[in-house]
Amino acid sequence: MAELSAYIRLLKKIHPWVDPNEAPPGYRAVAKTAVYDSLNVACPPNLCRKCDWRSKCSGEHPCTSYRRKDGQSVVFKKVEEVS
Repeated sequence: MAELSAYIRLLKKIHPWVDPNEAPPGYRAVAKTAVYDSLNVACPPNLCRKCDWRSKCSGEHPCTSYRRKDGQSVVFKKVEEVS
């Protein structure tokens, strides 16, 4: 069972399962890997700069992996901007 849990954690890092609805109203959660390619960036940029919710950020809607139910780091994008 521990091997299965480790495998699932690895899969989530490779292809994250983000709950898009765990976001502020009018926004969707998008995996940080969709915003920049972390495998090809030696020093990742400040992810907050890619978030449309940044100017309203208060911590009420968590974006960090350790505070989210889905365990994924995300940015919030306005609904009309999500394809």
